Amino acid sequence: MQKKQTPTLIVLASGLLMGGVSAALSATELRPADVKLAEGVRWMSDFEAPPATQFVVANSADVHSDVTLSSKVTGRVERGQPVSVVAVPKRWDWLLVGKNGVGIGYIPRGVVAPADEFRPS
Repeated sequence: MQKKQTPTLIVLASGLLMGGVSAALSATELRPADVKLAEGVRWMSDFEAPPATQFVVANSADVHSDVTLSSKVTGRVERGQPVSVVAVPKRWDWLLVGKNGVGIGYIPRGVVAPADEFRPS
């Protein structure tokens, strides 16, 4: 039993020493085959798996085809609406949201809140 636990502790400890807690517990990187995009939605070079948290829109926002506010608008999310996060583009503060597992566009990360923390006004 002790031998099975030791490697995990060593890996976690080395991750903590080399890059801190966030690096040791970083999100799972997704392969291109794992992320499906609707037509017109731009592919980002690297995606991470979405957090297990359920999100609700805290501030209404447009859904974009790319991770810039100047990109084409593909839809809109409204305050209080639950959203499905399909993936998280690495190095960007945006979320890929989708329907039925297909990414329909990107929203800024700051417009959502964890569902259990959202308080409608």
